[in-house]
Amino acid sequence: MVFLRRLFRRKSKPVNLTICGLDKAVKTTYLNYLIEEEFKETAPTMGLNRKTISFPNLDIHIFDLGGEDFRPL
Repeated sequence: MVFLRRLFRRKSKPVNLTICGLDKAVKTTYLNYLIEEEFKETAPTMGLNRKTISFPNLDIHIFDLGGEDFRPL
């Protein structure tokens, strides 16, 4: 998390980040690890997960796309 703080230290606006990839590629597990700082059992994502990481001068909105619905995009 120190890396993210240094990267966006001077910005004061929200940042949107989209994570997309192959099915069962550990996208949701990694997102949960960033938020909760520990690995937990996760279910496959159906549709869209949206999480927010907040810092004093930065909000990172992370969108996790999962399932076959988003493949044409």
